[in-house]
Amino acid sequence: MVLGAVPHTYDLICLDNFMPVMTGEDAVKEIRAHARDDFVVGCPGNALTEDQESYREAGEDEVMVKPVMIHDFKRMIQLARQRRLERINAS
Repeated sequence: MVLGAVPHTYDLICLDNFMPVMTGEDAVKEIRAHARDDFVVGCPGNALTEDQESYREAGEDEVMVKPVMIHDFKRMIQLARQRRLERINAS
């Protein structure tokens, strides 16, 4: 189980697509299956457009191809903070 029983929400989750137990796509599908609204960023090593579309279809909010530039990482943090504020304001 990936985060299913974790009671709190994470501000930002970064997933590679090749991990020891499951792919990033499988992990985000499991996260979303538990109705979690964590901000999930796929961090694959490949830049193929069809792969990036596949990550988004799996439920990732954004895709940030490695190697990651600092300005791209800052942008993801800003988007995650914006999501968190929206969540707080909706409560």
